[in-house]
Amino acid sequence: MNTLDIGALPSKVMFAIWLRQLIATKKAKFTKKSKKVIELGSFASGHFAIGRKKDNNHPIIAFPTQMMPWFASLDIRGCIVTKDNGIYLGFGRESAEFYIRISSNAFRTKALLPKEEVSDDLTRTVDFHCYYVNKDDSIILSRSLNRTEIKEIDNISSIVAEEIEQDFSYLNNSLIEDLDFEDWTLVSKFADPLPENFENKVIDKI
Repeated sequence: MNTLDIGALPSKVMFAIWLRQLIATKKAKFTKKSKKVIELGSFASGHFAIGRKKDNNHPIIAFPTQMMPWFASLDIRGCIVTKDNGIYLGFGRESAEFYIRISSNAFRTKALLPKEEVSDDLTRTVDFHCYYVNKDDSIILSRSLNRTEIKEIDNISSIVAEEIEQDFSYLNNSLIEDLDFEDWTLVSKFADPLPENFENKVIDKI
């Protein structure tokens, strides 16, 4: 695997490696009620920036440049916000087959559900961006790289039934079965230079 360019791997394989690393290092875990939900710990959840665009109040979820380009290419099938301040991102072929839960708080989840938004969308949506933090702590935000519907519900159990058999077919195990997941030093190769589509502007905060 030393000769493998990890940056060229398909996005779903990169996603599988990322999740496997988080679980192996106890920075993420499966929920006790369902194997279709992976809860990210505070470290992994902190990678995601939550906010709204200043011009139209549209909600944003941003991820660091180290997760480019693979995260932006994933099939994100909905964002669920729950009353207990959980943020769930669904992934799958045509519909959500499993979720990751981003640990959050009332302030962050409130940002995703603005009362007033300037939009022509028929349904509520959230945009996904990539961000880069400069040495002066200012943030460079990319253009929108993905978009999905966002909903607010009471509890994730109303969508994901309890005690479901674990199924990672979406991650396409045939693509990852020969990879050496124990060589975590390869994760350092996730860091890539900023893509050309980055807007040439700096924002104070997301």
